Amino acid sequence: MKLDKKIIGKKIRQIRIERGFSQEQLSEKIDISPRHMCTIENGNSFPSLETFVNISEILDIDINKFFDIETFKTDRL
Repeated sequence: MKLDKKIIGKKIRQIRIERGFSQEQLSEKIDISPRHMCTIENGNSFPSLETFVNISEILDIDINKFFDIETFKTDRL
């Protein structure tokens, strides 16, 4: 399974907007710079595992949603 930075960044951006957070607000809550948040959402870098966990907690979403793990598991069964 290949991880696509652009798709993950778009998912983070979409969920952030749905939850009513600005990029700056989310970056402050997860203790990264707004510039780094921008590079993640634009698909230019992967967040660290710790950042992924923090994003999922703040946005109240299962971290697996970022990786489409459910689809992957179903395909393997």
